[in-house]
Amino acid sequence: MNRAVTVSGDPTKRGDGFIMRKITTGMCGLALAVAACLPTSAMALDLGAFSDVKWSGSDKTGDTSSFALGGLDFFARQQVTSNTTGFFEFVYENNGDSFVLDVERLWIKRDFNPAFSLAAGRFHAPLGYWNRNFHHGVLLQPSVSRPSFIDFEDGEAAILPMHMIGLMAEGRFGDGFSYEASIGNSTSLNTAQYTPGTPGCGGCEIGLGNVSDGSDGKSFVGRVTYSFAGQPLKLSAFGMRNSVVEGGDSSVASTLVPTGNTLFTQTVLGGDLHFDNDVFDVTAEYYNLKNDPSTGVGGSSHTATAYYAQFGYRVMDQVKVGYRYESLSFDSAAGNVDQYFQILGRDEAKHHVVVLRYDLDDTNALTLELNRANLSGSENYTSYILDWSFMLI
Repeated sequence: MNRAVTVSGDPTKRGDGFIMRKITTGMCGLALAVAACLPTSAMALDLGAFSDVKWSGSDKTGDTSSFALGGLDFFARQQVTSNTTGFFEFVYENNGDSFVLDVERLWIKRDFNPAFSLAAGRFHAPLGYWNRNFHHGVLLQPSVSRPSFIDFEDGEAAILPMHMIGLMAEGRFGDGFSYEASIGNSTSLNTAQYTPGTPGCGGCEIGLGNVSDGSDGKSFVGRVTYSFAGQPLKLSAFGMRNSVVEGGDSSVASTLVPTGNTLFTQTVLGGDLHFDNDVFDVTAEYYNLKNDPSTGVGGSSHTATAYYAQFGYRVMDQVKVGYRYESLSFDSAAGNVDQYFQILGRDEAKHHVVVLRYDLDDTNALTLELNRANLSGSENYTSYILDWSFMLI
């Protein structure tokens, strides 16, 4: 699809918008310069872009309704040769004050045969159906929000690494079976601002290590899927073994263990289901998490469970209604708390989410989402989002 792109604005204004335009223009100029030196077959970059604008609010104490810009998502998949594919996705995200650029996915993949291909780079971890099929464009999702406990690493509800930096093998075998297996950098937590016994570590998030790993311990994730012949039904089982290491600088601040040492050894086992016959659909996932603290952290092993089930029904061609129930539970009693969740500052939670979506056409949709959140230790609330998601290119 070829479309002219026009950038307008006052060049005398030197705010975030101007800087963002300069960055984008520079990136496009570099891409054109490189393309001019490539063979004709390599110049047709299939670029896509998504974004959304929303109005939201809640009945939380002190909360106000507001308009907000969603992420500006650019992605492209390029067939480099007959058996080699490259992919990138970067998102300009609004962090509340300005836009920041995040490289969400970047990988190169070589296909050897239907049973085996190997990719290297940054990709979505093969944990469940949602994370492997609904990426960063809201237009592609059945709801505005992801289930809270599979929020991305920098999200306020995140509990697991949803991205990996490393290698991924995938392929098909037998009659209806497929697999995904990956090895990547360990994850990290900066506990420098964490006070034992007090929830939260000063706004820390799950670190991934894009260019280095603070430990020789690695993260292993695998998923096996069975697709029923002649039926729109897929069942999967997945698992993860992950080293969570100290990411703080222990030379300048107090941390639970020295930098690079293991905080927790994390084991995740789960399964997912997806059914979609174009009228009715259901997606469900279940996670069992075991967090084993190191000697430096202290305490005993703890097990947590998380799951969701999301249902959708297409009332007519352009209108779809949906409902999602989600739950996260872990040991939180005084004297027997799972320190992994305490460091992250998470609450046990249950959510009831109702969705009404109207597809204006194939390129944009209006979605109304209501979310009733019941959080242990925090104020329960009902939030609402009216989102207009769209495809730009």
